[in-house]
Amino acid sequence: MGADEDGTAPHAVVVLLPGSGLPRSTRRPSAFAAAALRPFARRLVRAAQQGEPDSSLVVHTLHYRYRGWNGQAAHPAHDAEWAVAEVVRRYGDVPVCLAGFDVGARAALRAAGHPTVESVLAVSPWLPETEDGPPGGTKEPGVRTAPCGTGAESPVGEAGPAGQGAAERPGNVAADGAGAEPDGPPLGPRTTDRAACESEPVRQLIGRHVLMVHGSDDEHTAPELSYRLAERAKKSNANVCRFEVHTDGHRLRHHQAEVAALAENFVLGTLCGREFARPLVDALAAPPPLGLRMPLATGFGRSLRR
Repeated sequence: MGADEDGTAPHAVVVLLPGSGLPRSTRRPSAFAAAALRPFARRLVRAAQQGEPDSSLVVHTLHYRYRGWNGQAAHPAHDAEWAVAEVVRRYGDVPVCLAGFDVGARAALRAAGHPTVESVLAVSPWLPETEDGPPGGTKEPGVRTAPCGTGAESPVGEAGPAGQGAAERPGNVAADGAGAEPDGPPLGPRTTDRAACESEPVRQLIGRHVLMVHGSDDEHTAPELSYRLAERAKKSNANVCRFEVHTDGHRLRHHQAEVAALAENFVLGTLCGREFARPLVDALAAPPPLGLRMPLATGFGRSLRR
């Protein structure tokens, strides 16, 4: 979404990484989670075109090979790494933002090591207690990047009309359930294991702007885990901040507008040279724990609307 018809390279690219729903599964992922991100993609493209300076922004959504994270295989993270390489192949060395939700947030954080990645947005990151055993399937990559379609709810927008013009990487994607391993249990319940959180790498985040957003009442993955991860990352990277959405859950249903406004401001600030809103400036400048437990105020973003 947002590509120029004359083939001119964009100023920047956003790769949206949806949640996939299971800790272990080699079944084909549902299209609904990816489809739900289409309104946010539209919002980013419109905002980039309307503001100052005027920027050409392209937004793609990553379609994973598998429904699950699959333990040490970390398939969504490897798919995200492929997506960044594909962006470079298509558009050249343009700055990239990896914006992930749930499992996609963890994948975005893991895949941030590519030199073109300028920023990472991680909303309600799924950080489990332990990895569940050996790696998952070994199918060759069949990842697709495409404009967002229609479907399920996401923390930054409701579903919109289906998109067109999907671009697919060579490789087969198995039909849903065909030759697949049995699905694992749904992601959760929330966990607070310190050792598991400390096993997550953070060195790849050095030199990137990183924003994490987490609901204080997340029933899916404990917000304390994302705080600990942000705390570790902040030690080697000053450009890390984290916002807490008080009394909201995993999908951030009650503060969807505020989360979308914060995400937009962060993405355009890191990719398009826009000014950060004052709360973002304060969060990035403040030392822990203040800058990593910054409350997201009700009504945030109203003064930013044009």
